[in-house]
Amino acid sequence: MVINPKIVVTDDGSNTLVHPTIGAHYHSTFGAKQESDFIFIQEGIDFYVKKLDVKSVSILEMGFGSGLNAYNTLLYGLEHNISINYCGIEKYPIDVKLISELDYPKILNSENTANLFQNMHTSKWEEYSEISKEFQLKKINKSLGNIDLEEKFDIIYFDAFGPKDQPELWSVSVFEKMFSLLNTNGILVTYCSKGIVKNALRAVGFDLQRLAGPPSKRHILRATKL
Repeated sequence: MVINPKIVVTDDGSNTLVHPTIGAHYHSTFGAKQESDFIFIQEGIDFYVKKLDVKSVSILEMGFGSGLNAYNTLLYGLEHNISINYCGIEKYPIDVKLISELDYPKILNSENTANLFQNMHTSKWEEYSEISKEFQLKKINKSLGNIDLEEKFDIIYFDAFGPKDQPELWSVSVFEKMFSLLNTNGILVTYCSKGIVKNALRAVGFDLQRLAGPPSKRHILRATKL
């Protein structure tokens, strides 16, 4: 089911969306770009690439949504010459007519790659597409419970709507699945640091780090599969 969310400007001037039925924001209202930069780029892919000294990574995103995290990751790969396989799970694809209104290429100071952002949203679902020479994207239009992935990943961006809006996605059983999908030394990063989330991550075997969050957020989590 394609949906048509409302666009909202966040405190750092970047845009986010509001889900039309759940009523939840796709990114932090304090700053969508700021949140993506800090949690998923700095504490996610950049941390992993530097720690393991690798030039290629595979990433699974829970909640492809607006495509901000995927696009931000593509730009990181272009800047640092990193080859990326990116798989995004999204139960509620957004109407592609909204894409240009999000203005992410301008907000991320990369208007010369606007075609790549557009291609992310117009690429086929359920199969990998080459968005750039070193960025392969597969979008999956299913709920997590209906997905049976055979591939493994180095990094998981866990960016689902919060526990209040979708409590079923923050359960021990879901994090067991996330754990099984990670390679050894793989990491999961998320904006949510609630006690129930920390307990669930630890229960399935993750080594957990609570990190200082971006401005306006006290803490985020990075979990490692040792």
